[in-house]
Amino acid sequence: MSLDRKEFDKRFVQAMHIFGLEIQEKFKDKLSKEHGVDTADLKSSIRYEVKGNEVIFSMKEHGKYVEYGTPPHFPPPESLKGWVGRKFNISDDKEKDRVAWLVANAIAKRGTKPYPFIRMTMHQDLKNAIGESLEATFK
Repeated sequence: MSLDRKEFDKRFVQAMHIFGLEIQEKFKDKLSKEHGVDTADLKSSIRYEVKGNEVIFSMKEHGKYVEYGTPPHFPPPESLKGWVGRKFNISDDKEKDRVAWLVANAIAKRGTKPYPFIRMTMHQDLKNAIGESLEATFK
């Protein structure tokens, strides 16, 4: 195979897009399998973009708290009510308040558990995704 510089650059950019899309989908997949998805807010925010010779991934800020967990802190119980209702199928507001308070106290004691969907994807899938994307564009 013989490629001029322009054709090589074009194919390399295509490979970076294939790679970005593959890893983006792996992040979403691992997030769903490892952590579960409540509102899909974080999952739907995962994006990639090609800038120069880089593939840059982004997502909503709370992705880092899912990835690394959090130290003990006391979240406002009010902010947990929606999640509590969905997670435990509770519709009664007083019961949601009670359970949200219990969850907030548990987070205050233990923090939140990490779900390393980013690191696991990079560790398990990065090498194959690079090879497959290059193979797909330079065959």
